[in-house]
Amino acid sequence: MSFRNTYPRLTPEEAVQEIFNGATVAFSGFTNSGAAKVTPRAIAARAVELHRRGEPFKIRVLTGASSGESIDEPLAQAEAISYRAPYQSGPKLRKQINSQEVEYVDMHLSHLPQSVLSGFQGQLDFAVVEATE
Repeated sequence: MSFRNTYPRLTPEEAVQEIFNGATVAFSGFTNSGAAKVTPRAIAARAVELHRRGEPFKIRVLTGASSGESIDEPLAQAEAISYRAPYQSGPKLRKQINSQEVEYVDMHLSHLPQSVLSGFQGQLDFAVVEATE
């Protein structure tokens, strides 16, 4: 049985409906080459819509390494990040961190896995992984 026949295929917009306010979302990536690109924009669009209706929506963002602006910038523009570790990129997010709108923990990239496994980052609620067939 192939993977394609076993699991439903969701659009990014459908998938992000499960992500809730306050969720911890781990994103794949090491630089832009492996970083999620479409799903962060779908999360950002959902955040903008929820904020427009007066509903809160911010997530905790973890990445394994530097991810480029494809994750941080759309989410920061949508004011959808409450916490970021271990690395950040993008001028909008940097400004939000410096003005203490977003909590940030700067740590060596190699320390995040142990921090997650030890429970210091709380429970991971979702993982967004860039993948191709």
